[in-house]
Amino acid sequence: PVYFATSARGNLRDLYKDLSDTRNAVNEGSVLRLIGNSIELSFNLGQLGALTPPAQIADDWNREFRTLERAVDAVTAAISNSASVSQMKKRISAAQNQAKVTLGVVRRLE
Repeated sequence: PVYFATSARGNLRDLYKDLSDTRNAVNEGSVLRLIGNSIELSFNLGQLGALTPPAQIADDWNREFRTLERAVDAVTAAISNSASVSQMKKRISAAQNQAKVTLGVVRRLE
């Protein structure tokens, strides 16, 4: 549980930061940075997906992580499809909110 909690907290914080960086790139209109951020977001999800949650939170973790994956996928799809700025920001906010929810599951181990 300690390894999982430490790794998950760090990776979720990285994901949240990368989502903030994505919002900044949207605000600046930097297409190249958006592409780089999309890669970072996928990497973050890969790291989180490789973790095995302890039994006491496994069901909640798996449910919230799947929701987080969908939220982040919506952000990367918005980037790929050149969605409007407002649509991208909306999706980024949803993903950040879900990252917080998922972090809340991890904090139950503390």
